[in-house]
Formats: sequence, C-alpha cells, structure tokens
Amino acid sequence: MSSKKTKSSGSRGSTPKGDREAGLNPPIPFVPPKADDEKEPPTVEITILKDPSKSATKDNTEKKKFPAIESFTGSGATTVIVLKRLNMEVFEHLGISNDSTKVEQRMDYLLQVTTGRARDQLVEIFKRGRQQFADAFEVAEETKRAFVRDKKVFFNWLVKGNKGKEVPESTLLNYGSTAKAQCSCYEAYVWFEYGRMMWNRHRTVFEEHIRYIENKIIKPFDMLIRDFYDRVNEMYSYAYYIQPPSMNNQLWYEADWNALGEQYTEARIRTAIRNGLPRAMQEKLDQKDEDYRQVSTETFLDYLHRLETEDKQERAEKQRLKESFEKKGNLKAAEAVETGKIPRKDKKRKSDDSSGSKTKKSKPKFLCTWCEEHGKEDKFIYSHNAEDCNFRKAERKKKESKSGSGRSINTLKKEKRKIKKVMNDRKLSAEQKQRRINQILDGGSSRKRKRSYNSSSSSSSSSCSSDSD
Repeated sequence: MSSKKTKSSGSRGSTPKGDREAGLNPPIPFVPPKADDEKEPPTVEITILKDPSKSATKDNTEKKKFPAIESFTGSGATTVIVLKRLNMEVFEHLGISNDSTKVEQRMDYLLQVTTGRARDQLVEIFKRGRQQFADAFEVAEETKRAFVRDKKVFFNWLVKGNKGKEVPESTLLNYGSTAKAQCSCYEAYVWFEYGRMMWNRHRTVFEEHIRYIENKIIKPFDMLIRDFYDRVNEMYSYAYYIQPPSMNNQLWYEADWNALGEQYTEARIRTAIRNGLPRAMQEKLDQKDEDYRQVSTETFLDYLHRLETEDKQERAEKQRLKESFEKKGNLKAAEAVETGKIPRKDKKRKSDDSSGSKTKKSKPKFLCTWCEEHGKEDKFIYSHNAEDCNFRKAERKKKESKSGSGRSINTLKKEKRKIKKVMNDRKLSAEQKQRRINQILDGGSSRKRKRSYNSSSSSSSSSCSSDSD
C-alpha cells in the first residue's frame, strides 16, 4: 500500500478525488492531495552543465530546483517523483542515464537531493553496499577497509571489473564480473535498500500500483480529458521507479528486476483510460466502428475529445432545464433533472414552492355543512362530513327525545337507501347532495310530527261528534 498516509481533503471516510472508492490508500494517488498548510515543502538546487561536451564555465552551468527528500522512511510518492525528474532532467541530459559505469555520478546527484536524515540513511546504504561487494569478491582486508573508508577507491575498482573473480551464483544475482555488470549490481543493491524504507509493504507495492491504475481510478469531473490521458500515462511511467516485486525473505538480488523494465503496450494503457471514464463515455467508446485500442494516437485522442464535447453539451442542456424548472417554481422537477429523470411536459405535477404557499386552492378533504351552518370552529368543519357529524346526531337525538317518538328500523333503512341514491347521482354537486341528505334526514322527524298531529285531530273530531250525538 502507500508509504505514508497522506491527509486528504474532505471528511473522514470520504472518497479522495480520482479514486473509485474510499479507503484505497494507493502508493501514488492519482490526484495528489493538497497540503494542509500553506507552507511550501523544502527544495534543493542542483548545478548541471548546459552543454555536457563543454567545460564547466559560468555561462555553461544552470541550476535546477528539486523537492528535497528529508527522509526515505514513508516517502515513497515524493521520492518516486524526484527520481523520475532526476532521470529525465539530469541523467538523460548529461548522457549518463543508460551507462551503467556512470553509477558514481548518478549516486552523487541522488545524494544532492537528500537532506538531514535521508542523507544519513543513503550514506549508510552506500557503506553497507561497499562492504557486501568486498565480501563477495573476497578482496584483501586492507582493500576492504579502503572501500568502506573512501568511495573513490571503491568506484575505481568497480568500473574496472574483475574478470579473474567470478561472482558466486548464490549472491548478487550472478550479475557477472564485468564493469557494467558490477555497476548495475551495486546500483540495484542501493535502490532496493532505500526502497525498503519508502513503502510499508515494499514487496507488493509494484503490483498494487499497477492494479490501482487499471482498476481503481476514475476521471475527476473537473479534469480535462487530455489531462486525464496524460496523467494515466504518467502513472504508468512511475512504475519504473518503484520497488521491484519480491517474495517474503527474498534478498535484493532475488527480486524481479525485469518487472521494472516492462514496456506497457499502448492497448493496455488505453484500456486503463477507458476504465477510468464515466459509464456513459465507456459505452460510447466501445460502440466506435474502429477498436479504440488499435487506432492511432491522434484518432484515439480525437475520440476522447468528442466524448468530452458531447458530455459538456448534455450537462449544459441539463442545467438549462434545471434553471427553467426553478424559474417556474417546480423544484421537484429541477431536482429530478440532476438524476436524469426529467418529467414529461404533458404530465401535470404539483408545485413544490419553498414558501409552502399553494398556487391553486385545493379542495378540502372533509366539509361538514351542518357545522358550517351552525357556526362551529374550522377544526370541526373540516374534520368530517355531514353524514358523520356527531354534533348533528346529538342534536337530532335531543329533538327526538323531546318529541317522545323515535323512528322505526324500516324508516332508517329507507333513509339509508335514499341517501345512497343521492350519493351515486353524478349530476348533483357536493352541496346539492348535502342539501338533499339534510332534507331526507329531517323529513322523518317532520312526518312523525305530522302523523301525531293527524291522530290528535281525528281523536278530537270523534269526541266532538259523540258529544253532538
């Protein structure tokens, strides 16, 4: 995994920018995290020749600024970037990049970009390396002491080669006894030793870095497609400067050094780029007539540029729709645009005003006309309908108790049937239905009162007739 846990912006547990998921902690983050403080990291300057073929004069020298390596412990990402810059800007410029016999010069420049503890660590690694070579080649004790004491003596011996003394196969990877073989062998030792300090799990960091590039990165929303393309290529180039893969208990000469020199095919890099794009872009890239892994670099970049242009147009259209809905007060529709669920124009939707006001007066769910007529409070008027009104029922029961007569079951059934017929009549409005229902319910009491009046009238007339007789 990573060397040192870098502090990333955002809350704890949030996904770092450029990562497909949280908690990856890659060896080298795709998007370098921003420093918590505004203090710039320390730097060092290296003086090099502008023209290596000419002598060192004032006009033929220039200074290059590099980030300082303060400690190799847990500094994997920083050290890899410095090593790459050293190789590209210094070693290749001076022509000492691929010449194994120039190992002394490369080690000197590496020492110049270190400060403090890192310098002490590197000097100690140099000494241990010279000691191991002296033991491997079984040099005389006096020569061995000279190797440890003076690096010039050691490098003079190293570049000459030792054809008379073969390196045992069990040590130093049997690099051989030629000058180039010995120089490569010593540099590999130094590289492996400081690499062990750079990473928490130095034996697997190489595979983790490649796996991260090819499966765990995603293009940030605000990163241009060309910048994304360049960054993926840059991440692959860092693999050459990472610790070589090795098994547990394997020594430095047993590591898989060939892995660092692997040339990654263009098709493999493009596949990683494709995997880091949003899903919609991936599908469009896969649907191209020509396979994106086989076309020229110019055509592939043209594909990516078109995808980016289409994506910008789609996002602009979404923003236009969102602003249009917000202007009309349809906040739910505006929110739906963000998720891609755009409402149909012919479909009516309720407005969702943030102030809570209703654009249309909605019809109340309940309305009791009896309570309204009798001056009850709104909380009673809009809490039920007239047929369920307890106030009305209580009032009617009170009247019936005063009259001393009640209605029969048959009368109630008739009233129920009439009410049902009124409720099913679609031609009547709600107020008309309520009025009819009130008439039906009040009609029973009036009939009873009429019936009692008729009976009393007949009795009185009969009594009158008997008197006359």
